[in-house]
Amino acid sequence: MSWRALSVFSGNELDVALRMNAAGVEAYCPSFTSVTRQRNAHRCMTVTKTRPLFRGYLFARIDDGFRVEPFERSTCKIVVYRRRPLSDAQIEAVRATAFLVSSVSDRTKINPGSFVELCRGVLAGERAEVLRIKGQRAVIELLGSRAVLRVDISDLETVSRATSEEIRVAI
Repeated sequence: MSWRALSVFSGNELDVALRMNAAGVEAYCPSFTSVTRQRNAHRCMTVTKTRPLFRGYLFARIDDGFRVEPFERSTCKIVVYRRRPLSDAQIEAVRATAFLVSSVSDRTKINPGSFVELCRGVLAGERAEVLRIKGQRAVIELLGSRAVLRVDISDLETVSRATSEEIRVAI
């Protein structure tokens, strides 16, 4: 049995992976969680959705005689690339990438007024308050000093509310 990429109708990736796993076929659909804000006439809501990393594709450990008929409503075909299956190392690389994407999507929770910790660079470990965000950059004020810096959002991690309250008391 070897890993193959399956092409499915877009939007059905997670459902097909669940059905395949229930049928005893090892399937993997790399995904991440996205958080968006939606407004309607009365209020603003935060919506959390699980989305596939590769729209229209999933991976399955199947043998050469695998038939897609049990899953044909949503499965189009088995993707063939140079007639070779995917290796376990390639699937592990996809899993690692999916983990990195999900950790980056957690950084979208950084808003003006939130407390963060720098995770890279000379100031790694320093804590700061976010003043404003423009694109992929944030303007922060280091706690305990009046220094104002502009840094990439990817260099920041959110700090829990309890920790940020402890920081304010310490100042």
